[in-house]
Amino acid sequence: MKAAIAIVIFATSASVWAEAKQDDDGKFHFVRDGRRDPFTFSLPAKIVDPRPIQTEDLDQKEQNANNLLTRAEDAVMDLRAADCIDACDHALAQLRHISDERPGIAALRQNLQSLRKVGEAMHARADAAAAYQRLNVSVTGVVSRPRKAQAIVNGVVVREGQTLTAAGNELLVIEKISPDQVVVNFRGYRMAAPLSAAE
Repeated sequence: MKAAIAIVIFATSASVWAEAKQDDDGKFHFVRDGRRDPFTFSLPAKIVDPRPIQTEDLDQKEQNANNLLTRAEDAVMDLRAADCIDACDHALAQLRHISDERPGIAALRQNLQSLRKVGEAMHARADAAAAYQRLNVSVTGVVSRPRKAQAIVNGVVVREGQTLTAAGNELLVIEKISPDQVVVNFRGYRMAAPLSAAE
């Protein structure tokens, strides 16, 4: 009796959502628009898009994505990393609800994702270059020779392979010492520090 009352209360509380039904094994679940109620844990609810995308809409979205791909490629050629990333993001948003089973979509999506990675790499390189410029690395002397080359960087005598701490605890790895410059590795990127002209 208590179980029956509990079922009636449970069904009444969910009546705004669905109708209670009992299947062959005696378990109750709620059905609405052909979907099982998610809180029964018996079967997952099937998500149905209430507004199917028309073919014309798909064609337009695909065309928009292709146009944005061209814009992203132009941005890469002009070294505009942020514009490249922005165009790729908007293009991928156009393709969000289009299946890869549609001809050409999988390749288009992959091209956009690859191009976005290029934009991200360019952006990281530009950030590192800007940060490096703010360090004002100074090379005031060089002893260039095949072995044990030395240089004076920021007032410190260094050799190839040595790590130097710059402003803000940034690390510079001395990679190569040449007669006219010192190549350092900064944040994974190679940067050149030219030998300062004698005053």
